[in-house]
Amino acid sequence: MKLKLPELISEKVSEVLLDKREEELRASDMIFFNLKEAKNGSSKERDIELRGEVLCSIGIHLDPSQLENVTRLGRLFPNSAKMRPIRLFIEIRIKRGQILRNAYKLKDIGRLSKVGIVRDLTQKQRENNIILKKTLEAMKKTFQGKYGLSGGIRSFNFNTDKQLTCHLV
Repeated sequence: MKLKLPELISEKVSEVLLDKREEELRASDMIFFNLKEAKNGSSKERDIELRGEVLCSIGIHLDPSQLENVTRLGRLFPNSAKMRPIRLFIEIRIKRGQILRNAYKLKDIGRLSKVGIVRDLTQKQRENNIILKKTLEAMKKTFQGKYGLSGGIRSFNFNTDKQLTCHLV
């Protein structure tokens, strides 16, 4: 048992470091869903135009050189109605935050109302999100209150005894 402990520790440390490295690589990526593909297959110019249109409609302006980092994810199947997501690499952290904060504005624009924008997650992060969503659904059934992923704590109050009280949405 003592001989295996250092091996187990080193394996776990290397696993954590690899996960962290993958998160850092994906931190600059944004994923766009439900953007129609070009009729004749993969057209990078059409994807760049669509991406630019989406970003302009939410009030974000990027250099054209930043819009060239366009990649359709997944395999293209002929005669498929399914739209492949698009990945965009954005180097500037402030712009990434602005895009995520303004993504809700797409709901008011008719033909872009189904477009979704999220940050790129690792497989482990996606699995954790699924587990958290299932836990939340179980909590909703157990506690018939209002719990939500987008909701949460509405306000904090400190009383004179320096105790914190929270008001949930």
